[in-house]
Amino acid sequence: MVRSEMSEGPRLRRSRGLFSGLIGVALLLAPFAAGRAAAQQPTRPDTTRRVSPDTGAVVAPDTGAARPAPRDTTPPPQLPELARPVPAGFSTGVWVFTRDSLERFSNAVTLADLLEMLPGITRVRSGYFVQPEAASSLGQTGGRTEVFLDGYELAPLSAGVLDLTRIELAEVSSVRVERRLDVLRIEITSLSPTSAAPYAYIQAGVAEPAGKLFRGGFLTPHFLFGPLSFGVDRLDTNGTGGAEGGDATGGWLKWGKIWRDRGGIQLEARTNSVHRNQTVPWVGSYSSSDLTLRGRWRLIPGLVGEAYVGSSSVNEPNLVPDTATGFSKRFVPQLDSAKTLADSIRQLADTLLDRSDRQLGARLNYVGPVAWGEAALRTHSASRLPSVESDVTAGLRLAGAGDVDGGVHLESWTGRQVTDMRARGRLGPYRGLTAFGEISSGERGVPFLRDTVAGRDLFTKRSAWRAGVDLDRSWLSAGIARLSVTADSIPGFGLPFDLSTRFYPAGTMTGWESHARVRLFWKPLSAEYWYVVWTQFALPVGVVDSIAQPVYTPDQEYRAALIYHQVPLASGHLELYARLDARSRGNTFAAVAPTTVVPASNSLDFYLQIRILDVRIYFQEVGMLAKKGQRPYDIPGGQPGLTPREYPAPRIFYGVRWQFFD
Repeated sequence: MVRSEMSEGPRLRRSRGLFSGLIGVALLLAPFAAGRAAAQQPTRPDTTRRVSPDTGAVVAPDTGAARPAPRDTTPPPQLPELARPVPAGFSTGVWVFTRDSLERFSNAVTLADLLEMLPGITRVRSGYFVQPEAASSLGQTGGRTEVFLDGYELAPLSAGVLDLTRIELAEVSSVRVERRLDVLRIEITSLSPTSAAPYAYIQAGVAEPAGKLFRGGFLTPHFLFGPLSFGVDRLDTNGTGGAEGGDATGGWLKWGKIWRDRGGIQLEARTNSVHRNQTVPWVGSYSSSDLTLRGRWRLIPGLVGEAYVGSSSVNEPNLVPDTATGFSKRFVPQLDSAKTLADSIRQLADTLLDRSDRQLGARLNYVGPVAWGEAALRTHSASRLPSVESDVTAGLRLAGAGDVDGGVHLESWTGRQVTDMRARGRLGPYRGLTAFGEISSGERGVPFLRDTVAGRDLFTKRSAWRAGVDLDRSWLSAGIARLSVTADSIPGFGLPFDLSTRFYPAGTMTGWESHARVRLFWKPLSAEYWYVVWTQFALPVGVVDSIAQPVYTPDQEYRAALIYHQVPLASGHLELYARLDARSRGNTFAAVAPTTVVPASNSLDFYLQIRILDVRIYFQEVGMLAKKGQRPYDIPGGQPGLTPREYPAPRIFYGVRWQFFD
């Protein structure tokens, strides 16, 4: 029996039913929203000829009295933003993908597609589309990745991290990635109506081999008493060579009431389901749902407060380590013929995990002319998550000479409390040059990975520092930094390809990272690159292990690109964007087979997008120079002699996306 969590199944079904009902209501009433928008359209003049009741003469129409009324273009009110004063850039380790940049410069199918574009973040895939995947950031794995949707934490309920294939992008307005030394923090902001007219968008794409994508959404500023947004995301594939197929479907809805310049309340719901067929080790159906009710208000100038309550649920196969492959397999109990039918049904129910988490949270965010800060508190009801988490961050501008900021993260687990602290500072810019440094030290718990022998939760200690310089001029942006990370151990991800509860040795690793972007001789043409290399790995004194470096951390990794971007027409109705990427990853060890190294891999990719008005046509080819029969992989075969978890190369993806207003 999988704990007492089996009793929470009705709660999962209720949240799913509520979400399905909300989607149904939205689809049913959407025409009324469009009708209201149509009612705001300019009225046509009355050209009907009438007969005068007094004289019987035909009266000409009064066209001057029926001038078209101007269309309402007032932007709809928005919830107050919780400001993020720390700017994006190499010096801060922050990168932001806006809706505009996602549409213009990216063909991201999953969140992991975005993460692998950033330095120091290593994508770990267990196969083609829809198969489990994760990301390692500067040696950080389980327990050190945080994902938030509009401030609500999408906490992992069955692994040490979220499976990135189960986070859809249909609703994304922006993605803020903070590659901090203590944690990889991903903040997703969902779409909200920003125009007076209803807005819709659609994306359809085809992958070769065997893949199809559909993504769409609808936003209206007036639906009953407030703005409404909803979207769907569907990806399905037959896998490489017609095997290892699966599909992923996501849905999202946001609805609320907003009082202009003050605040409002908002209901947000999302659901995600993944089905993987019989040819993969982690076969089965996986589903999750999240439901959040929040209130956000501007309390005084510069100060915004928020409170929310939410519920999250997962339902998926109960996977156990498979000693034959090193991966996972579905737990199937041996039924006893002497058991009654009812007992057999209860035993079969143990093959599913049914878990939920209730989350309560509050945030206070202040931004002033000199200082800023935020305090956040959230609680979890799930037994293998911290019962209480709190974050306090603050920063100060140094009168044009730079800035400093820092934070403290607290976690309260059963019988134990841990703390993680960090600080960062920048001096400059002076003639475009900025010096920076950051440091972190502390301990964090690992969700849902538990030492089954000792019967206790798992924790990791980690300290790190980073220092460098960054140059930003009109035609050149470049920077370099020194890195050092020391950890007592590294856990796995806890995903289906990595179910081991073993801690792997970490020790100290030191290295360098650099980046540059330069505008070339022809204005539409530019070049950029980033490079991360670890020059030294040192295991703790007395530790003997068969691995030479921390798991999921390549000894070196780079990405270089040649970019063409031009808007040739004065009207702006035509936009051309093309990018040629060279990517390389060095030797890597995976936790599923620590004695087997994943060999270095290289890839040459091409991406092209043509925009005509609001229609974008795109084409992408990945692994253009891959040799036949030599497919890349991130996960070895689990045990020596078994087939690695390959994904196809070369492969292409093409399609179209467009948007339109009512």
